[in-house]
Amino acid sequence: MFPADRYHQTVDYIKEYVQGMIVENPVVSMIRPEQYGRLNQIVGNIIRLQLLPQSFPYSGDAVLFVAATEHDQKMMADLWRPHIQGEIRTLDIACGHLQMLQPGPIAQIGKFLRQELEPLRQTA
Repeated sequence: MFPADRYHQTVDYIKEYVQGMIVENPVVSMIRPEQYGRLNQIVGNIIRLQLLPQSFPYSGDAVLFVAATEHDQKMMADLWRPHIQGEIRTLDIACGHLQMLQPGPIAQIGKFLRQELEPLRQTA
């Protein structure tokens, strides 16, 4: 999700996001239609909480996984810049935002993390 203070979420976006979750995720798709309204409320509350001005900068480095079919690496890094004081490395993941937790994208993220963390494990 975008840094909350730079991205305005609308009611339509919330409904679209929830519908995407239902379509893309087999577990979420088991939700009964009468529960959709409650799910919209939950997602809306999470987004409202993220919009509160309680952001504290992170002083370390970060890796940003970018849903490449929807976003540009530089644009996303620039959005996070006010929140991260260290280096921001980006990695394109060949999918949309709602697909980031699907098996293919997760495998790509896992492979990257394994390559990055293995040298640290060997020195510990």
